[in-house]
Amino acid sequence: MKNIFKKENGITGIDITISIIIFIMGAAVIFNLYQKLYEISVEYKANEIIIGYLTEICEEIDYENYDNITQDRVNEIIKLAEIPSQYKITYTIKNYKEENAKAEDDVKKVIMKVEYNIGNQNRNFIFPKTKVRE
Repeated sequence: MKNIFKKENGITGIDITISIIIFIMGAAVIFNLYQKLYEISVEYKANEIIIGYLTEICEEIDYENYDNITQDRVNEIIKLAEIPSQYKITYTIKNYKEENAKAEDDVKKVIMKVEYNIGNQNRNFIFPKTKVRE
């Protein structure tokens, strides 16, 4: 009967090649995970920064008298917030009375749209603020 088991000679060239391929694939997966984690943390940090500025703007709008909420005043409030240049804020002021003729002039809505880039992707979101006559 012939011996069906070959004699083991230690590590061969094929073993080394396979182990290098497995190592490179594992390193690529780990690098990709770190890159995605970094991208997500940068996105959260950018969102955190702009939400802080928008909160400050909304607080200033709350302090203002209802009749003072105009395009010029909101523009001035946004400029005073000193928002970094990578964030672009556009806004509109809608008066509820314009949409409903029978309503009284008691509600304004300031709708702020924020646009910014992270990497090669454009991000934007809408942040509404309602001002009610007191």
